[in-house]
This record gives sequence, C-alpha cells and structure tokens, in this order.
Amino acid sequence: MKNSGLSSSIERPPHGPLHRIYETLGPLTVLVPPDSKLLYQTALQITHDWTLYGNGDAVILQAAENLPDSNLIFLGGPEQNNMTAQFLASCVSDIDISSNEIKVGEYRYTLPGTGIIFHQPWQQRHMAIVIAGIDGSGFSSAAQLLPKRTGMVVSDWGKRFSVHC
Repeated sequence: MKNSGLSSSIERPPHGPLHRIYETLGPLTVLVPPDSKLLYQTALQITHDWTLYGNGDAVILQAAENLPDSNLIFLGGPEQNNMTAQFLASCVSDIDISSNEIKVGEYRYTLPGTGIIFHQPWQQRHMAIVIAGIDGSGFSSAAQLLPKRTGMVVSDWGKRFSVHC
C-alpha cells in the first residue's frame, strides 16, 4: 500500500486551507454520482493528481449508503449527487445549492458559469470538501480551485459563513 498521505504525531483539527484535505492517514475518498461523465472525469483527475504529486491513496465511490470514515470530496450539488445531499442534510449551513442558484448566507448567485467550493469538518477528525456548480461550466471553474497537492495556497475570498456537521 502506498503512503496514504501526510502523517503527523500531532492531531490537528480538521479545518484550515483546502490543501489540508490531503493530510490523512487513510485514503482520500471522492464521491461522485454514477451518471455524470464530467464529474467522473474530474474524480479521475483529482485521484490521479493525488497519486502523482502526493503519492497518496485515493478511492472513487459512485454510491455509498454510509459515508466513509475518511477525508471526503463531494462532486456535484445535492440534486446531482445523493451523497452530497446526505452529507449536507447532516450539516447546519449558510450554504444552499440547487440547479439554478447557489445561496451563501443572504447572497444569491444565479448566473450561468457560477460554481462553489467549500470545506468543513467531518466526523471531528476529518475534512470534507463540496464542489458544485449551477451548470457544467460553474462546476469546472470551482473544481480548478482544488489544490493538486499540499503546500499549494488557494486564495480565500469573501466573508466566513457558518457550516457545522
């Protein structure tokens, strides 16, 4: 088995920059619906990049009744991906995603090409990232913001909103 990520003897809380998703002792799990070629291709790219740049293990799941005990990346909003819907239903959040708008707090985004990427703690010691868009272009734009490896800094825009699972 390959190195499954960066290991540390110090337990860190599951928050911080997006690249912390790769700091895991287990495999990185990418959750994608079974019926979307675009989302599956993105999952392949994410897992390829993590294997290539981080020498880490990654798993793509197209269906799961129970979410795994690992760091998670959800591809697609709740209307596209049942696993995203299940995850977001377990969270208290200021973020709402549908096929025609993304709401962040009191702000509504409805233009084609709009996407979102955000993260939050998962099961006290893990991290989850959701990548979604109003359309394929918005999803692709948001997916490009996911760092390919640790140490890559991605800008943090806007005000902080509350998301708790």
